[in-house]
Amino acid sequence: MVDHRYELRRKLSEITSTCDLLRQSLKEQRFQSRKHSLIEQIDQWERDSINKIQQTAKETKQLLFRHTAKHNAEIEIQLEKLTNQLRQSSQIDDIREIDLSRWTKELAQLTEVLYKPPHINVREDLTPFVTKIIVDVQREETTIPNNGQHTPDKSYKTEIRSDEAQRNENNFNQQRSSINTRSIISSTNCRITFDDSDDEDASNYFSWAQSDIIAYRNNYPNVRSDPKITQNYRFYTNQIPSYPDGDFIDKIHEIWFRDYDRLEFHHGYTQWLFPLQERGLNWYIEPLQKHEIELIKKDEKALKRILTSYKLMIDFYGFKLIDEKTGEIDRLSGDSYKSRFHNLNTSSHNYLRITRILKCLGEFDYEHLKFPFLEQILREIIIENTLPNCLQSCKDYWIETLRSRDERRAIRQYARELIEYRNKGSYPSKSLRAIRPSITKTTTTAI
Repeated sequence: MVDHRYELRRKLSEITSTCDLLRQSLKEQRFQSRKHSLIEQIDQWERDSINKIQQTAKETKQLLFRHTAKHNAEIEIQLEKLTNQLRQSSQIDDIREIDLSRWTKELAQLTEVLYKPPHINVREDLTPFVTKIIVDVQREETTIPNNGQHTPDKSYKTEIRSDEAQRNENNFNQQRSSINTRSIISSTNCRITFDDSDDEDASNYFSWAQSDIIAYRNNYPNVRSDPKITQNYRFYTNQIPSYPDGDFIDKIHEIWFRDYDRLEFHHGYTQWLFPLQERGLNWYIEPLQKHEIELIKKDEKALKRILTSYKLMIDFYGFKLIDEKTGEIDRLSGDSYKSRFHNLNTSSHNYLRITRILKCLGEFDYEHLKFPFLEQILREIIIENTLPNCLQSCKDYWIETLRSRDERRAIRQYARELIEYRNKGSYPSKSLRAIRPSITKTTTTAI
């Protein structure tokens, strides 16, 4: 009898140990959810899809560049012929109305084919390209032990699959309805680090953009200004409209304000509103020239329009400018910020727009607006958990647009403080602010 009871106790001890091990494994899974095999499967799908898209975009751009270069060369030859005819007619003073009509018509035709090449078109191929990934959650009757009895329970079986049947959905529907596969910060500890190394060797994103950021912070030393180009200046002095499908700057500020669908899905206006000394994707607009920067800065109305453009876009993202001198921003009033935050958190193309906006502010007299923007958005990301998907872009791109090394280090220190509060499970006071270093209006460039 004694031996039998001993054996029973031994088996009970084994079961208890197994139960403890299972509990420990469950606890570890909660804190390491990102390592779940299904999450890793989604991550791999995301990397593969991005690589396919980037490679295809690169190849199609190269093809387009080659054809547009040839097309422009042909136009240049025709334009040179027309110019010679005009010059010859002027020299011999032989001007006839029929020639003027013909030259005007030829010039209009050249202008039309320059901006609308008749043999070049960009379209979407509906052939399956990137598979859509889906989480299948199937209801299944299971039983869970309950004090020796079995009670039915509605549980779920989950699997990840690529949906072959729905791959031909257009990009608009994919943006609206496909599963969001970007990494989302949960209420668990935040493990990302904000170190003080300006090289950011640990970041793949920043490694890719390092030369671009350094060129920007050093005022694009290898870029030469073309005095003949004044497109950006004329746009910001309300002389010409943006295109394609654009408008004059004052009309954009008036009519487009809070037209959120237009601001979200129109992709041609951002480079007009926030010009940079680098070529963008809208080939209708030239890069910002150094002499244009000085002209806009000397024109009070034009410079004020840059600030109005900033207000237009941060409203689109769910914020409002509280103080133009300090750059302080806050959420939009009431609950109106919520839908804007959701859009920003799930529409990653806006992250590239924000990088451009911050760079543009630094080209003019609005460098001081960047630091408060980053301060507010870091709090939303880390503490409020309202914009978790913005974290990587904020760390690797947006902070790096600050031209002052001291400001970059100060905002990273603030981020570390917020992470410390979060990881402790405590909520910092609203009075906790980033300690901004004193800098002159013209910040010394620091690589």
